[in-house]
Amino acid sequence: QPCTRDVLLRVLDWNQTSAADLVGEARIPAARMSEILRAEPGLADTEGFALSLKGKDVVGQSTEKAVLNLKIRMLEIPPAFHEVERDDAAAGPRRVEVTVCTVNHLPKMDGLFGRCDPYCIMSYDGMEHKTEVRKNTYDAEFNETFILDAADAAAGVASDCVFTLWDWDAASKDDEIGGVKISAARMSEIFSGRLETEATETFTVMAEGKAVRGNDLHKTELVVKVRVCEAPIPFAAMAPEEGAAGARRVGLGV
Repeated sequence: QPCTRDVLLRVLDWNQTSAADLVGEARIPAARMSEILRAEPGLADTEGFALSLKGKDVVGQSTEKAVLNLKIRMLEIPPAFHEVERDDAAAGPRRVEVTVCTVNHLPKMDGLFGRCDPYCIMSYDGMEHKTEVRKNTYDAEFNETFILDAADAAAGVASDCVFTLWDWDAASKDDEIGGVKISAARMSEIFSGRLETEATETFTVMAEGKAVRGNDLHKTELVVKVRVCEAPIPFAAMAPEEGAAGARRVGLGV
């Protein structure tokens, strides 16, 4: 997906008793950032950018142009829960236990005197799982576990797993804070992970393509834990009888 905004770099002069002064700016156009983002992971380069201020080059004490030297390196984004390694032999029903652990650095949502009353909804394959509401806090602890099942780990799954954070309101509609998404492709890999593997991941909560900032100006973070396990066998106590033959009847009671 192409970049839609330029990257703006600002150099400031710190002042102890007043606001910092802007020395100059440099800009990387959005079109060039889009090209950079398509570069091969591992590539690195260094570039010097002439600083400008109000449309003019900034000239240093040496009467030469002020230059900002910037180094970039292309990196791969690690997959969510990278500790969960795919088991190529995985097949048949699988279960993943998902624990919504904590959310930290929440924004102020409740007027002048309130903080935030957060809860989380996890959506997967048409189902929703909701945590309890935590009242008047910027850092909430949930530690609530939900169960997800896949019919066949080898076939993968088609649904993203989405976590949406909300602020509960007593007298009006709840306000959406932001969310986190784990792609269906990555969920398929997690369902095919080695049994009894556990992993914990910290996600930055996003809203409208931007990181949500908390009341303390830090990025809002959601901590989630997963555990890969075998799906339970229906009627596990009904072991096959050796030598069974002939007609049989099964009685089902609802």
